[in-house]
Amino acid sequence: MSAILTGEVGTPYFDQRLHRYTFGGKVVPSVTQIMRPITEAAYGTIDPKVLSAAADFGTAVHAATEYLDQGVLDESTLEPEWVPYVDAYKKWKSDLGPSILQVELRLACDRFAGTIDRIVRFDADPETLWVVDLKTTSELHPHVGVQLAAYVALADAKFPKHRWRRAALQLKPNGNYEFREYRDYSDETCFVALLGIHYWGRNHHV
Repeated sequence: MSAILTGEVGTPYFDQRLHRYTFGGKVVPSVTQIMRPITEAAYGTIDPKVLSAAADFGTAVHAATEYLDQGVLDESTLEPEWVPYVDAYKKWKSDLGPSILQVELRLACDRFAGTIDRIVRFDADPETLWVVDLKTTSELHPHVGVQLAAYVALADAKFPKHRWRRAALQLKPNGNYEFREYRDYSDETCFVALLGIHYWGRNHHV
């Protein structure tokens, strides 16, 4: 098991309204919360209203792709601005032919929790599973690798005896996509450090 984790990994309760995870009878921070010291460096100068609108847009596109994978998407309900992003997701599926094993999978240990957008497998290497995070941002920042490392730690504990790789699937407004793998081993080290900072701050009321 990864050094990131302590205790068992399981399914948390998620409060959609508060965006809060509860596991083992206590509230646990999300991967997003843990990563704020480095994500604020990328997004801290952006108007909060712009960030909020971008988050809402990303949530809508995520939901559309989830319904698509479940075979229940009514495309007539899509807002016009969502369509090229959904088309980009379709193109990725058509081009690479992933087997979608898990969709929007929530996992937690007693230190943190997160929602994994997709766990997939490719026919060329069926022994390897991929953790894939969908992005609608205009840029893929290096900190995405840190986020994915945290998700892989949870997934590996839940589904052991697999090889794991991790990638971001950036959906673009022109209907194309970028599928970028993250391989930096220091990403996990970075997340461990961020965990320490988060809990140090909590313990010292900072």
